[in-house]
Amino acid sequence: MGEYVPKRYSQREYITGFDGSFGYAVVTKEQALLWTDGRYHLQASKQLESPPWTLMKFGQADVPTAEKWLVDNLEKNAVVGFDPWTFSVEQFKKFEEALNARKKSCLKLLGVDNLVDIVWQQDQENPMPPLPTEPIFLHPTKYAGQSVPEKLQKLASDMKDERVDRILLTALDDIAWLLNLRGSDVSFNPVFIAYCIATTEGTATLFVDDTKLSAEVREHLAAVDVAIKPYEAVCEALQSTAQGEVEYSYDPAQCNHKLFEFLDTNPVVECSGRTSLATIAKGVKNEVELQGMKKCHLRDAAALIRYLKWLEDRVSAGDVVTEVSGAEKLFQFRKQQDLFVSPSFETISSVGSNAAIIHYRPASGDNRQITANDIYLLDSGAQYWDGTTDVTRTVHFGQPTAKQIECFTLVLKGHLALRYAVFPNTITGHQIDSWARSHLWQAGLDYKHGTGHGVGCFLNVHEGPHGIGTRPVPAKLKAGSIISNEPGYYEDGEFGIRIENLCYLHEVETKYSMASTKFLGVDDLTMVPIQSKLVDVQLLTDKELDAFNKYHSEVLKRVGPLVEDDAALYDWLKCACQPLCK
Repeated sequence: MGEYVPKRYSQREYITGFDGSFGYAVVTKEQALLWTDGRYHLQASKQLESPPWTLMKFGQADVPTAEKWLVDNLEKNAVVGFDPWTFSVEQFKKFEEALNARKKSCLKLLGVDNLVDIVWQQDQENPMPPLPTEPIFLHPTKYAGQSVPEKLQKLASDMKDERVDRILLTALDDIAWLLNLRGSDVSFNPVFIAYCIATTEGTATLFVDDTKLSAEVREHLAAVDVAIKPYEAVCEALQSTAQGEVEYSYDPAQCNHKLFEFLDTNPVVECSGRTSLATIAKGVKNEVELQGMKKCHLRDAAALIRYLKWLEDRVSAGDVVTEVSGAEKLFQFRKQQDLFVSPSFETISSVGSNAAIIHYRPASGDNRQITANDIYLLDSGAQYWDGTTDVTRTVHFGQPTAKQIECFTLVLKGHLALRYAVFPNTITGHQIDSWARSHLWQAGLDYKHGTGHGVGCFLNVHEGPHGIGTRPVPAKLKAGSIISNEPGYYEDGEFGIRIENLCYLHEVETKYSMASTKFLGVDDLTMVPIQSKLVDVQLLTDKELDAFNKYHSEVLKRVGPLVEDDAALYDWLKCACQPLCK
């Protein structure tokens, strides 16, 4: 279970052609439908073949949810098949409640294989990819900040507080974080396919393909009381009655329904669903992780600044640089940085109307030339041994239109509102999302994606449990958490704008204090200039203008020493960081 999966498990992409990270495919005898959210409406409309596929734009007022559509369109007592290995407990319960309300049956697929897999296995032209076999490797404590025993003991203590004896970990980044291991099973995300069961005794069992484990990794696990068992053995472990009467915790948003069935039908097991305690712990960075994130963001900024200058020079000279070749050049600049491992996601390098496709990927698009005539939106990031980056900058190498400048400035105002916000540590990201949107709303504009997501340290670029968005998320914002700040605006068929920094939350002193409440502030990790050409200073308040200038002063102060050996690049950076005035 996860937002990103190995190619072997991309069944929805195989049957629909849509490769976004969120969506439901529903196939009946007469119809084939795909639901996806606002991030992917434009992308899905381009990737789906219609007929047979119908795009259902999830989130729009006139579009029913997938479960509501099933209730309204299937005959009474119809059977809805699903694969329990790929459906989370949370998803199952949502569909089950809706279908049972109309006396329909919601049953798992009978047989041994996913129906899509049966078709895929017979496809000679597009064969099913094999499971990944790349080796698992250590993530040293000097970068992780905590040893495995420390993490296991903290997890055991949290489990005792919650009165559970075992925790079933199914999120791949939870497992990698807990055991200070990394892998290459999912593109751009340094994780590996596995399950893990941890106990209140501070021990754990890792269920994994052990052919991926080197002698070094085996020694590492043995030294910290982590047993190794075959990946498939998790089924037997959860069904075993020999473990005695125990209570398991599982995360219903991450655990597939098949594993839950094993627990639910075990007569000696009680089980309770809650947000994974490992996810909660992982979401608050220790001091070593935080320092690593700060350092890798400076190196990453140097690479991105070098690319932006290079690109500006090439466009000015009339050279041909495309979305794809530009992304490749950025990759080459990043590869030169210390501790670089890989990109953290596929670079969104998008020109003009392509920038209005929120998760556009140039490799699958029309690969336009980057010119002085259009806005260029670049959303990119990297994995380093000491952290993960994710940054978006929107630039124009010619003369932007008045509307583009206005929209960019409204997005900037929302970005600054979050950056300089102070709020109690008792609230969720949902409660501050409107601060980033309010200036756009006043102009009748909005954007169809979240405002912020958590980020791992040399882990997944999207991480829970916290987030900022229009959809309620129960996790409260905490000091030590990393969060993105990325409002935007997208005009279909014309242009797209997004400004994204990664930030960290920390406690702040306030004029007054409340005995039971701490207040949090936001500080930037990302240190890359925001193009001043796109800013209408007359739309900024004096406070916003001062904040904009302070940010660029900090960028020059922190990143300047990394590029000052290149006089032309340092001059470019100084120019990009010049203060604005009214």
